[in-house]
Amino acid sequence: MKQKKSKRLTKILLALDGSEISRNTANTSIEVAKLFCLKILGLYVVDEELVVNDYADYQKELGLEKLSLSRPKKEALFETRGREILQWLKSRCEESGVRVTTEIGVGGVWDMTLIHAKEASLLALGRRGNGHPAEPNYLGTNFRHIAHRLNIPLFVGGDKVPQIKKILLAYNGEGRAQKALAWAKKFQDHASCELITLVVRENNKPDSNKDWLEEIKSQLHRSQIGDFQLIIKRGDPSDQIVKVAIKTESNLIIMGGYRHKTLLEWLEGSTLDEVLRRTRLPVLVA
Repeated sequence: MKQKKSKRLTKILLALDGSEISRNTANTSIEVAKLFCLKILGLYVVDEELVVNDYADYQKELGLEKLSLSRPKKEALFETRGREILQWLKSRCEESGVRVTTEIGVGGVWDMTLIHAKEASLLALGRRGNGHPAEPNYLGTNFRHIAHRLNIPLFVGGDKVPQIKKILLAYNGEGRAQKALAWAKKFQDHASCELITLVVRENNKPDSNKDWLEEIKSQLHRSQIGDFQLIIKRGDPSDQIVKVAIKTESNLIIMGGYRHKTLLEWLEGSTLDEVLRRTRLPVLVA
């Protein structure tokens, strides 16, 4: 397998909404930016739907009690919230020596995020926003729209900010798994991370022909990654990824995006969907 020359990484687009998981994502993204010498673009979008729709529950997003405000007042409050969040990001980046620019936009959250993502190497965002802080299995509507349409790698923040020392790579040798492997090698090269590679053989695929395993081993060695621990499991991929991540005390999961030829698989019911719902770890989707 001939390795393609990887595109140079330049910028992380960090989409912020002020929620705790969003700030955790920001802090972990800053560490990734330091590691790969990347700059960060912090983006806060004033959600036009929450401003214009008089029946929208904008109070949750702002952390306010139920009250009725005019549209200009709502927009002004959202813009104030955005400036506060982006100023916090600037301070954190300055403390860490990471280059940062910020922008406030008004419009559809996922529309504007995807437009800005065209100029980035990686998009980082939380899996849920301010409206569902106590629902760890919930994936936000904007998150789902973005994940469904995104054409660059996605970094999904976790519930904590870990030191990335041990990576679990979910690898099946197909399609986007090659890009996940390339990201694992980047982390290994830049941070000397311990790498655990998990290969899951699904129950509906027989083991009678062992060529699949030999081919995967060959791919891994041809990729020129450093030392790694290879774990082979049988069963449901999402179930095994989550279990092995816990057992090995991994800090980050890297996996492929499982795209079809021209269309993204809808997130619901996919391996990625199940992993995101069941782990609190950050996940990098290549």
